[in-house]
This record gives sequence, structure tokens and C-alpha cells, in this order.
Amino acid sequence: LNPALEHPFLERLARMGIRTAFCVPDKSSFVDQFRSMDACMAYLRTLAAKVVLMGQSRGAAVMSAYQAIAENGAGIFQGPDRHLPLPDLDLQAADGLMLLDANFGTTVMHLMSINPAKRDDNSIDPALDPLDPANGYGADGRRHYAPALRKAFLAAQRDRYRTYLDRAKDRLAAIEAGESPYADNEPFIIPDALGINNPPKLFAGDLGLLSRTKGEWPRIHPDGTITTGPVSCVRVDENNPQFAGRLGAAFVTTVKDYLWSAVDVDDAYDYNEDTLSGIDFESSLSCSTGNVSRITCPLLLMGHTGGYEYIAAEWSYERALSTDKTIAFLEGVMGAYFYPFGI
Repeated sequence: LNPALEHPFLERLARMGIRTAFCVPDKSSFVDQFRSMDACMAYLRTLAAKVVLMGQSRGAAVMSAYQAIAENGAGIFQGPDRHLPLPDLDLQAADGLMLLDANFGTTVMHLMSINPAKRDDNSIDPALDPLDPANGYGADGRRHYAPALRKAFLAAQRDRYRTYLDRAKDRLAAIEAGESPYADNEPFIIPDALGINNPPKLFAGDLGLLSRTKGEWPRIHPDGTITTGPVSCVRVDENNPQFAGRLGAAFVTTVKDYLWSAVDVDDAYDYNEDTLSGIDFESSLSCSTGNVSRITCPLLLMGHTGGYEYIAAEWSYERALSTDKTIAFLEGVMGAYFYPFGI
């Protein structure tokens, strides 16, 4: 199962005789996606003895959350500590899980992409502007943000996220009080806060950030050989200044999805070469790194060193509850749309 409508990786698996299925409307809510997956699971159980879930990037969050709920019940995402408890769900568990280049978490990526330099009147605070050469920006792609700038930027980013979270709670109260134009839910749009492409992301522009693993892991090279050692990122600068301020750079969701997937972040929020701190991965269903701590089925984790998401594979492997777990990194691959080994 895969939450994508088109995926060359699954096409290659099909050529090998492995039955594959596309599922989950990409733009639907998490709850609707879980229900769609369960319906697909029920159908596939009539065709095959074993069913394995596969998700890439955001899809890894969806698939890992589904499996965590299926194994443990929706209660893991309910209770007074949740910003909005999930409704009851009775889901059928899969027999295995593959997470390909999982992101840090849908909401974590949103948090890390918020531009705190943009004020409410759309002016830019020069002290926090990640596109200002005085703050470490280099148009040639060689960028280095000083620790003091990073600390101030991330603190402001964290505070802005908390403001959005409070705003979503206010809108939920309005919905429940019948004071919203919508009876059940409503759109929730945050400018310049999408998890891809928009330029405020410090770690995407500064290639020294989140650039290496702590441990030593298998790395699969383009010629098919495998070596073991620390894994470094080989990405290039992925920020796109022209993308900022456009609708396509906005984080477009709904009030309920925002609250269902909200992540808890504390004052220790920071990151460096190999660590992301201050994030409670288990607080959000959108974080595969937290979800795998509740999953017991066999688990495959793959990171792609051509992009910054690759390092999440290490974080997940270290937290994974499964005793049958495997990790590997694909050298130079970005995303999950090209596999060089004839899979």
C-alpha cells in the first residue's frame, strides 16, 4: 500500500511479480486517509496473505500512524494531553512497514519552515531575515548561519508556531459554538510555512546543518556496492527565494487536521549537524519517528542522502520498537522517485 497516485518504485515492484496498490487521497484529512487505507486493507486481505505498507516523505507519517493505531488503538492519540483527540478508529494492522526517506514529521516540517522574520504587516524583521547577507545568506548557495542568529530565529519560529496553534484552537471553539461559516471544519492557511522549497528554512540553506548521522550505517552506492560508516548528506541548497510569498509556499490544511497533527515543542528547540532537539516526536501522529516507537511489525527504514530528510531514518531506527528492523541509506538519491538498482 502506498499513499501516492503514481510511484515508479511500486511500478518496479509490480514488474517483479509483487502485487502493489495505490491508496489514500493525498489531499484528504488524516482521519479520512486512515479510513480509506482500512478499506483498501480489507480488500487486499482477500487477495494476499501478507500486506506491507510503504510510505515516502509525508506518506511515511500517514503509514506509520495508521500502523501505530492499528496495533494499539486510537487511544494513543486521544486523551487530555492531545490538542484534538482523534475519533475512535478500528483499523486492520499490516504485516510490515517500509518508510522511504520519511520526513521529520508533517507538522515538524511546518514548524521548521515558518518564516518568523515576516511580521503580521508583511514587512521583514532584518535581524531575523534568512535572506540577508548580513545574517549569513549567500546567493551562491554557500550559506552559514551563525549560532546566535540560529538561536534567535528558531526561538521566534517556535513562538510563532505556538501562536498558530492557539489560533487553530480558537477557530475550533468557533466551529463548535456555531460561529464559523462552516459547520464541521474550516480551512486553515499559514503563509510561507510549507515544508518544501520556501526560503526561510535555515537547515535547507546551510548545508552544515542536519548534514551527518551520529552512528555508522550501511550506505548503498549507485553501483550497488555497500559500505558502512557515518553517513553524510550530499544535498545542494534547496531554498528558492522566488517561491516566498506565493500561495504555493503556504501551509494549507484545516483546523482539525492542524490540531490532530499538532506537535509539542519546548524551549530546547534547536538543531545542529546531527541533532534536532526540543521536539516531542510521540506527541504528533504526523511524526514517523514517534510512531515507530509504538510499532512491532518488521520495519525497513531508508534514507536518501540527496535530500535533508534522510537523517530521520537514524532517529527512527534508534526509537523503533520492532525487533526486526533494517536501515540503509541510498547514496545521492533524492526523494523516492528514482532507484538505480533495477528494483
